[in-house]
Amino acid sequence: MATPAAAGTQAPTGPTEAGIDPSRLVGTGEATFYASLVLALGGLLLYMLVEIWPAVPHEGTTATSTTHVTLFGKALEYDISTETALLLIVVFSGAAGSCVHVARSLGDYIGNRRLARSWIPWYALRLFWGPALALAFYFAVRGGFLSGTTSDEDVNPFGVAALAAFVGLFSKQAGNKLHQVFDALFQTDPKYDDSSLGDSLQNPAPVIAGIEPKTATVGTTELDFVITGHGFAENSEVRVTRTLGDETEISSRTTTFVSASELKVALHAKDVEEPGTLHVTVMNPAPGGGVSGPYTLDITDELESDEEIDVPATTEADAAATTADVAPTLAEADPPTLAVATPELTITLIGERLTGATATVATAAEPDSRKDRAVEPVDDNRLLLTLDPADVAEPGALTIEVTTPAGTAPFEVQVVPGGE
Repeated sequence: MATPAAAGTQAPTGPTEAGIDPSRLVGTGEATFYASLVLALGGLLLYMLVEIWPAVPHEGTTATSTTHVTLFGKALEYDISTETALLLIVVFSGAAGSCVHVARSLGDYIGNRRLARSWIPWYALRLFWGPALALAFYFAVRGGFLSGTTSDEDVNPFGVAALAAFVGLFSKQAGNKLHQVFDALFQTDPKYDDSSLGDSLQNPAPVIAGIEPKTATVGTTELDFVITGHGFAENSEVRVTRTLGDETEISSRTTTFVSASELKVALHAKDVEEPGTLHVTVMNPAPGGGVSGPYTLDITDELESDEEIDVPATTEADAAATTADVAPTLAEADPPTLAVATPELTITLIGERLTGATATVATAAEPDSRKDRAVEPVDDNRLLLTLDPADVAEPGALTIEVTTPAGTAPFEVQVVPGGE
């Protein structure tokens, strides 16, 4: 567990407490190998730039001028034109910029002992992202911002190389800016974007509906708990906030993904050393994702075996009145998703305090238009909801609200494109 931090701040966490399995982390030898590859690639790119530079446009050259280039001694010799030389300068400069970006990021993660193997393909792809973006910017500049009759000898190769290197170095920002520009130019209705697909890359926003058991006693050895709700993902992370005096500590706990509506979490023995309250949240990483609202888990004193407890008599009417004052909750739906135009329009809603509930639905196309739907109670924890064909006519989020006199419980079911 991390050392408690100052009040209201999160303590620094190591690889395990940051949600990274130590077995997935890169060791010193492996990290040295990757760093050496990046350095070797950077050296190769600089060598290529130096060798090809004499072929770029300069005073006295024409569009048809060619230059004889010799690489690696005389292992490779060929003649290239000034236009080809410019393209190669753009590619190698963009790659060199990406190489600097990768080296900086890789060095940060290796130095902090936080480099996971799952990030290695990301670094490899980043090396190709820079040259591709650099070419795109080069073509845009030559085709849009310069006259179409501009000759090669009128192009400043130093400016071209600088632009390509900066695009490669800041390829993330360049890609994000292009994304922003084209989102504004080609804005579409949200119901047609990737979030409407069943296999969307966007992680859902998690919601906690309950924890079992609901309380724990001081010093207990039963530290495995089940979290129910919806929007959980395989990379969901359970975090626990503990308050000790004037200090607050937020740290992660070992999380096991069971389904989109259930997680298992193992608390630490230190979590139950003294009575108090733990605030439990679920965090889904980007893209999308987010942090659920906190759910409280009470840690209570263990009762002595010889302690007498005066329990007031409770009538059935009292119990019914207490239950009636608590709002219903929804934890999951069966099935969890619906196909467009499915003929199976009856689904099961699972939660708590659902007796006497009514239900409304709103589609992604009309989120502000709520329509009543028939429900059939099974028991206090289950309802059968019958939808209308219009509810599943298009893909998107179908928002369901279950209402009792004590309150309302919202829940979302995704309507996904059906199979062929």
